[in-house]
Amino acid sequence: MQTHLTKLEALNFFKNHRMIRLTFFKTDQKQLPNEYYITGIKTNNRKVVKKIYSDFLKNIEQYICANSGTKAEANDIFQDGLIILFNKIQTDTLVIQSTFGQYLFGICKKLWLRKLNKIKRTNEINEGIVFEIKEENVTDIEIIEREKQKLYEEKFKLLKPSYQKILTLYFEGKSMSEIAQIMGFKSANYASKRKHQCQEYLKELIQNDKRYQELTE
Repeated sequence: MQTHLTKLEALNFFKNHRMIRLTFFKTDQKQLPNEYYITGIKTNNRKVVKKIYSDFLKNIEQYICANSGTKAEANDIFQDGLIILFNKIQTDTLVIQSTFGQYLFGICKKLWLRKLNKIKRTNEINEGIVFEIKEENVTDIEIIEREKQKLYEEKFKLLKPSYQKILTLYFEGKSMSEIAQIMGFKSANYASKRKHQCQEYLKELIQNDKRYQELTE
């Protein structure tokens, strides 16, 4: 399961904004051009990310809370939706034929319905409180990749700080010689051995989680 540290950076970027509380929300407010939001995400513009939260989080909270969820779960789903968008923007696979808000809602709705199915909350879905969704344009593969990414991030945090630092340096493109010098190892060969040990331990943590089997079936 290949997951790059740059995706961890994306996660941390959006986490900085997840606890924003809205003072008002208008479902009929005029949205800014799609390119405003897309460029803001692409350039890590915090002002734009804050605007995305203030413009679109409330609708998603209402939908999820009306369908067996909580505000905390809505925030998690919203963040996952943004990270999927971030990944699509970075790989130039994003195609939006409706509004940015409709597109983001479509992603979050699909994420939530998948979660409901997994945890067997099968109450009737209430569709009456949201605007029409013209498209979702997100594949199940992309959603599964996001779930793999979250599992990786969760297990990465369980590593010893020294293991995290070695892997971080490696994913940043540092050579074994540079890692040896930074970590105080005796040689590049020893740094390579320690890096391999860290990777194998992380791999073991991931593969021993029952969610890994569900995601790789």
